[in-house]
Amino acid sequence: MTSTVYFADIAPLSDAELFEKGYALMSSQRKDRIDRYFFKEDKQLSLGVGLLLRQACLDLGYSRVPDILYEKKPVFKDEKDLHFNLSHSGTKVLCVISDVPCGCDIEGHKKDCLEIAHRFFFEGEYDEIMSKETEEEKQKCFYRMWTLKESFMKATGLGFSLPLNKFSIHIGKEITVKQNVSKKDYSFFTYEIDSEYSCACCLEKKTDVAPDLKEVHFETL
Repeated sequence: MTSTVYFADIAPLSDAELFEKGYALMSSQRKDRIDRYFFKEDKQLSLGVGLLLRQACLDLGYSRVPDILYEKKPVFKDEKDLHFNLSHSGTKVLCVISDVPCGCDIEGHKKDCLEIAHRFFFEGEYDEIMSKETEEEKQKCFYRMWTLKESFMKATGLGFSLPLNKFSIHIGKEITVKQNVSKKDYSFFTYEIDSEYSCACCLEKKTDVAPDLKEVHFETL
């Protein structure tokens, strides 16, 4: 099995009829999660990641999404050799599925992000961001760094219980991590899906083969 990253825009799900059509395809687990949200935008995001995971499982030959356990990170209950991770930001949703533990993150670009890097990132990471010439380049570098860091945190299963300044990411010809969290090897990949978003994934294995990137169009439900 090869790892695959899926992404989509949830804008079509603002159509009530299409939303209900997608909702009907969800498991009772995902429906419960969607129903917990009050705002329709949050419901659409939860449905969106559910639809991406469903598509990923269908592409692998499953008739439905296997049951999920929500522990430190969501895992398939009875599929120990199949791993996934989900993320969303703004109107975009992201999913990675793999035969190894994995993490992914997507972030919409906002202003005033550099103070976060100054306060919470490694000094070397902050210096790398500030070495860029323009504010736009600094912002883009920050979000690339942020998504890489969060994808690693999610791949380890620790999430935000792992402080941002307890490991460092280096972006060169190869993206690497300096860390004392795990003895596993990790590989990182970033994708350009929209000029206003950054996204990344992390795999718990050493490989230079980037996961395939697939766009899902919810209009075709």
